[in-house]
Amino acid sequence: MKKNKTLLAVLLGCVLAATAVAGGIAWNGSRDNREGTQEDPISLEQPTGDYLWNTPTKEPKTTDGDEDTAKEETTTETKEETEPVTEPVTEAPEETVPEEEARPEETEGAEVGMDEALALNFSPDSKLAWPVQGEVIKEFSVDSTVYFPTLKQYKTNPAVLVQSPAGTNVAAAADGLVTAVGSNEEIGNFVTMDLGNGYSLTYGQLAEVSVTPNQYVTAGNPLGILSSPTIYYVVEGDNLYFKMTKDGNPVDPLDYLQ
Repeated sequence: MKKNKTLLAVLLGCVLAATAVAGGIAWNGSRDNREGTQEDPISLEQPTGDYLWNTPTKEPKTTDGDEDTAKEETTTETKEETEPVTEPVTEAPEETVPEEEARPEETEGAEVGMDEALALNFSPDSKLAWPVQGEVIKEFSVDSTVYFPTLKQYKTNPAVLVQSPAGTNVAAAADGLVTAVGSNEEIGNFVTMDLGNGYSLTYGQLAEVSVTPNQYVTAGNPLGILSSPTIYYVVEGDNLYFKMTKDGNPVDPLDYLQ
């Protein structure tokens, strides 16, 4: 009986020892699990596959410089869209009248523009100014002939020859309209003027002419300068060929010169 009790006590001791060992092992394992959870946390793997389509995409951050540039570009685009482009306004230059087109002063001897028609109203009572100063060396003669020493012959003279040196200024004897500027062998360069009412004047043997056809001139206006005589008047010497007509017929200009 005493032997059985001893055996039973030994078995009980073994069981307790085994239980204690098992409990210690279990306690150590649980501690290891707790320490593993704190020191080595489980990290989630990067989701892959179909999960990516549902993941929100974040815009990349910009630095301060990039933000300023973006703001400037946005401001510029906004101004271009909202502010209309205006062309610079250039003031039109003030119109000036060229000197040659300026209206001349209405003084004696001044030239009158083409757009200012003179009231040409020459009459039997009107007077002529001398176109040059000098002696009349050949008088008007249509009813009888006179001798011309250069030609060594007698012939009628529908004009007067007024002696004056070459280079003398020749002036208009009355207000008129220049109807012709030309040249021929007998009287050289010449100017013809309409005085109105059928009266006309011709100035011949000119070196230079300073007027043009359809130009209105007033008495005293320069027409040109006197030339050396043509071959028809060499012996007579320097002179102005001065002719007047009424309705195409020669009249004596000395009747009108004052």
